[in-house]
Amino acid sequence: MYRTLLRLALENAETHPLMIHELGLPLTSGPWYNASVDLTHAGHIASCKLTLIGRNSSSDVLIRAVRRGGQRSTLLYNLIGRGHLSLLLNE
Repeated sequence: MYRTLLRLALENAETHPLMIHELGLPLTSGPWYNASVDLTHAGHIASCKLTLIGRNSSSDVLIRAVRRGGQRSTLLYNLIGRGHLSLLLNE
């Protein structure tokens, strides 16, 4: 789940003019152990707070995505059946 949310955050940030201006390119992620991932009780909405590091500076980013399709169980979703995560919010 973390890697999928990280990929979404990087894809979104690399096309966002303000993020590019403030952070600079290329963008990389901070250490995984500084990130946090939360799931709603039903497991359909995932939130991740992580650090993005650019040439100019770094910033914490909050990304929220909704899970569509795939396995209902979060464990099975992560192990065998990737569904599709749609970006809801990237702050």
